[in-house]
Amino acid sequence: MSRGADTATFDVIVDNNLFDEVTNASGGVGQLTLDMSRGVWQVLVTNNTFDTPGNAPWFMRTELNATPAKVKFLNNTGIKGAFCSTDAAAAGGGCDLGAGQLCPGAAGYCGPGLRSLADVQNGGKLQLTIDGDDFAEHDAGFDPGQTFEGRALNVGAANTLCMNLKNNTAPDGYSLEQFDASQTVNVFTAGGSGTCTTAFPETGNCRNALNANNNKGGGGVATTTPPVVNVFNTVNVVSVACQEPVLP
Repeated sequence: MSRGADTATFDVIVDNNLFDEVTNASGGVGQLTLDMSRGVWQVLVTNNTFDTPGNAPWFMRTELNATPAKVKFLNNTGIKGAFCSTDAAAAGGGCDLGAGQLCPGAAGYCGPGLRSLADVQNGGKLQLTIDGDDFAEHDAGFDPGQTFEGRALNVGAANTLCMNLKNNTAPDGYSLEQFDASQTVNVFTAGGSGTCTTAFPETGNCRNALNANNNKGGGGVATTTPPVVNVFNTVNVVSVACQEPVLP
């Protein structure tokens, strides 16, 4: 996390870690938190395993960025597991991992408990690439929605989010959200053009873009093709790729 000056430089590599049944990063949300305020950010998150997160696998937020934060997730793996409880009223109502692997008394919840989130707010600028990630299915009974969600929030003005999603699996699909007309949300595919507007499931430009980029998933199944996509307000499909970090 940083609340640094505009001129501060942060080059971050998170490589080949096993996050095992961690609920929240210290002071953050999820097993990995990237809270990027001000500064010049380049981040590579590669070859990590997010095993049974009590909360989200990861959470990301950018704000007050004079320079767009460049973030790339590459070849990460999520694992779904159970947090069982002796309290029959425990949130989630039980975790069914298939083949009868249900928490005793149907009490407890599945990890990940929450979806993976990428937020921009207060003038945030994020260039996000996610390539070859296999997301774990989160506990949709506890946190309804898609497995991955990218949002330009209605907090401050001139928020910009560019997403290049390719070769991923997300069991409950993908959500692309623009909370206000003053915010910009772009999704990249080669030769892309046009817009998508509020729909679930979206069956036009955004689904076609993610499908062309070999993304899969929806309805609790990681291999669903074409993928399930949720769109809120207006998302642009663009032919200019998001900027990626250049790190040693």
